[in-house]
Amino acid sequence: MPAVTIAPSKAETLTRRSVTLFTLVTLAGAWLVCLPLWGGDGLNSDLALPAMTAMMFLPSLGALISLRVIEKEQHPWQALRVPIVGSVGRFILIMLGTWVVVIGLIVAALLLGDWIGVYQLDLDALTGLREALEPQLRAAGQSMDGLALPGWALLALLLPGLVLGSVVSSLAALGEELGWRGYLFPRLALDGRTLALGVSGLLWGLWHAPLLLLGYNYGEIPSWQSIALMTGFCTVIGALLSWVTETVGTIWPAALAHGTINSTLGPLALFLGPAGAKIDVTQATLLGWTGWIVPAILALILWVWRTPRQPAEPARPGPQ
Repeated sequence: MPAVTIAPSKAETLTRRSVTLFTLVTLAGAWLVCLPLWGGDGLNSDLALPAMTAMMFLPSLGALISLRVIEKEQHPWQALRVPIVGSVGRFILIMLGTWVVVIGLIVAALLLGDWIGVYQLDLDALTGLREALEPQLRAAGQSMDGLALPGWALLALLLPGLVLGSVVSSLAALGEELGWRGYLFPRLALDGRTLALGVSGLLWGLWHAPLLLLGYNYGEIPSWQSIALMTGFCTVIGALLSWVTETVGTIWPAALAHGTINSTLGPLALFLGPAGAKIDVTQATLLGWTGWIVPAILALILWVWRTPRQPAEPARPGPQ
């Protein structure tokens, strides 16, 4: 008996065309934005920071183009889950909880790395933190020797800076999250959430390739290793960011989590370790394989035992 071929529906075809356009704009755009770095001084170029900043807004640009050109979406910001769902008080609690959990994951990665032996903690003396503070104290006419504060008090001094850095960084991270979690994941999830987690993690990792091949994040290691490591990181962390977006129904907690990782992962690794230590991020921190263990377990628990219900669509103004 001949096999029966079922033609995809018009909606499925539009979704695939939309995702294809998003992928082309986002990935090809990343290479285009980074071309000046490849023809110049690489990550040492004066254009490196502007290029990386512009690159972070490519996923949202790709999403907006795909929504308007292919899907003819009249309310793209609602479609990308920008509106806050629920009360303001609930939203604030979710944002605070998200920040605390992310900081906990960053610290847990360092603790596990120390236990495994790929990272060294220095919680007693905090020489890494003291070394980082010394130039600022010297500029103010003081010295670390004259600052007789216990370690916990020094860490407490960091808290306002960590919070501020997370908030500021989340604004740039929003440019990515609108694309990866607001646009891409819900469309890929139409063919299954497990597949969506894998494909979105892969695309997010590959999107970093123009910078990774210049030594971004992982330094001078073989190019395939840096891309594989970044893809692993993006898949694991992306699973958590997708879960919180699906559960809450708005993109803001994922943007805050993303921004917190960007702004605090490196500083905390330096501050909590010994002064002058060289950190192997291929193995340690959230970027390394030991750092994926706790987030992967948490993501598995959340998706298997706490699979989010489909959130209600934000109310759209005007006639439906």
